[in-house]
Amino acid sequence: VDTAGSVLLTIAYFPDAAIGWSDAYGTSDRVNLPHLLMSVNVPVWKGAERFYQTGYALCDDDAAINVYRSDGIPAKLANFSLPSGATPGDAERIAMGRRGRVMLRVSGIADAGAADVDEVAQLLDRTEISSSIGLAAGNSSLYRKQVSRARVVRARKVDVGSLFVDSEASSEKLDALFSSGKPLAAWRAEIDLTVTSSTVKVPRSFGVRPVLPTMLSESWKTGGERWTGEPYNPFGVLTYQGGDVVWFDIKLDAEQVAPYLPPEASLAGDVAKVWHVRWQPVDISNDWGLANFRQGHEVLEYNELWVSVPVEVRGHRYAFPLLMLLDDDVAQVTGRNVGTPKKLANITFTFSPRPQTGAEFMLDISHRGRFVMRASGQLAEKTHRPVPGVNANKAPDDAYLFVNHLQYMRDPGFYRPSWLTIQGVQRTHKQHRLDSVALEFGSEAPEPLGRWFKGPPLQAGYVKMDQDWLPNMKTSLLFSPVSESGLQEWWKRNYAVLYM
Repeated sequence: VDTAGSVLLTIAYFPDAAIGWSDAYGTSDRVNLPHLLMSVNVPVWKGAERFYQTGYALCDDDAAINVYRSDGIPAKLANFSLPSGATPGDAERIAMGRRGRVMLRVSGIADAGAADVDEVAQLLDRTEISSSIGLAAGNSSLYRKQVSRARVVRARKVDVGSLFVDSEASSEKLDALFSSGKPLAAWRAEIDLTVTSSTVKVPRSFGVRPVLPTMLSESWKTGGERWTGEPYNPFGVLTYQGGDVVWFDIKLDAEQVAPYLPPEASLAGDVAKVWHVRWQPVDISNDWGLANFRQGHEVLEYNELWVSVPVEVRGHRYAFPLLMLLDDDVAQVTGRNVGTPKKLANITFTFSPRPQTGAEFMLDISHRGRFVMRASGQLAEKTHRPVPGVNANKAPDDAYLFVNHLQYMRDPGFYRPSWLTIQGVQRTHKQHRLDSVALEFGSEAPEPLGRWFKGPPLQAGYVKMDQDWLPNMKTSLLFSPVSESGLQEWWKRNYAVLYM
């Protein structure tokens, strides 16, 4: 850390941010994602070179967050509060809240005269180095190097009456980056930024890489307040607890699904598994099932949809999730860090009166105004046979496959992601067959379930279970590199599904 430097706090509104794509990257229509962004840049140095590193960031658009995180910027979801009709360029006060807490509040912002536009431009011209958010990449660390050139349209100095930073009592520990009080200097500015970026690979040796404290950095990247009223047993064997699951076997359209499979993977069957679960609660910070050795601190309650197809890679069969949707942002960004294709969604999942024989269920999922899925039905008689892809853990249905991870994919040949294989461990409390099932899918490019699948469900059921995940060590695929052949083309075809 460059202790002679100062932290740069930026709060910006981007009305024109064409950083998304309607379908495939580079060949479909650009999508504008207007958003607010707060970033905290920490001054770091290596030798004679001085950089900024984004230690913390908040944003109010989930698709923009996915794009930022793909380039190493650890943006997280937040609500921005400004006076009606105001932007950061003219607001007297700005507050950013996240998961029920005010993380940052700036108030009493008043004009203090003309600013030197060259001084403001130089402040923003400092090169930024953003570290990889996901798992380690072999024996090197990955960084996104961004060089900005600022054209300052106009700038004014401002006085800030007060700056409030959330206290250390928060799980996000923002006050370890900077403290409440008055900033050293402050400006309002309208700026056009030209940003060029490249990816840097740094060998793993002590003292070489600019890096912020590991534990704090993880809190800044993924942390969030507990959001559940359910009691959690930190000494339980399994950390995903009280799961209500509905599952469906559906015929897949091989021609439609094949373009979404990663290199080396081919379909190993014609039936997909779509299953939805509400965990109540879960500790997502557990270490591969070692819940009884480490008390959890990210205790959550959320809904999650898995859309998986059977694939074969190097002679072994796996379930490969094409898409995952959930309604908790901490669980989402934590999952994406290890390669799961998780996106936020609006999910309603209910039972009437409660999960038992004769009860009715309803599931409704949408994302960014798009209809994704709707399901309903009734719990019928009890069953006992484990369900492949849900709670059956014997080959060939015992392993899930992911591509780790989804960062830096615009640089062909620089970085190849690796395969991540995991297997579930469950404690099943009860199972039921589902009757009178009605199932509908949307077909828009970011969630094309209606194109992937055809016909009514072949069978469907309900499971009540606890679960945990372990690395699958039965093959040599775990952490081995994904084939470079066709890798970037696969990523481009999947862009809307992965990020939008």
